[in-house]
Amino acid sequence: QIGIQMSFSIVCLMAAGYCQFEKSVYSALTTQAYLHALKLQVSIGFVFMIGVIWFTVYFAGLQSRWFPLILSIGAAGLAALNQFLPTGILVGSVHNFEYLRLPWDEQIAFPDTDVSQWVIATWSYSLTVYMFVFYSCFRLLQRGRRRAALVLFINVLSILSVAVYDFAVDLRFIHWMYLAEYRFLPCVISMAIYTAKSVKQQAAGATV
Repeated sequence: QIGIQMSFSIVCLMAAGYCQFEKSVYSALTTQAYLHALKLQVSIGFVFMIGVIWFTVYFAGLQSRWFPLILSIGAAGLAALNQFLPTGILVGSVHNFEYLRLPWDEQIAFPDTDVSQWVIATWSYSLTVYMFVFYSCFRLLQRGRRRAALVLFINVLSILSVAVYDFAVDLRFIHWMYLAEYRFLPCVISMAIYTAKSVKQQAAGATV
């Protein structure tokens, strides 16, 4: 339970940091400020992935740790590469710095950018993490922990669906704001409810 609580705390902390830098990205006034905020935000996203990996390990009770360790090292390497590249790991270049006006009359920074060639590495890594989590759901089902498997499946599905949407925004198939920060909400709520029930059951058992 300690591993679950610690890794879940890291996930929540990184989600909060990601959302905070989302504000900096959208309120940037120059290309340099935009890229700086975006690079920091993406690096926080990789640390978030590390938290998700180890939360999955403890939550599913996986005994083998070598593959999660490799995934964690990969996330750290991509975060470092993202900081090293001039425009980050997602953006190749910025052509025109412009603003997008939302229906409620708010303007957000939405420059015209080219997708970096490194984005393939990012997506390959992300898909590997998603497959790892789906595998963990399968292991939970094998052990008869259906409710835990369902909670984990809903979380990874919410993250994956929003990630696909944001990728469509990157490719300019959708000319709208990113929704990455909203993928954390169902994860935090469902996991908080699940862990709260687990702690309550343990407390009731200890009292008896």
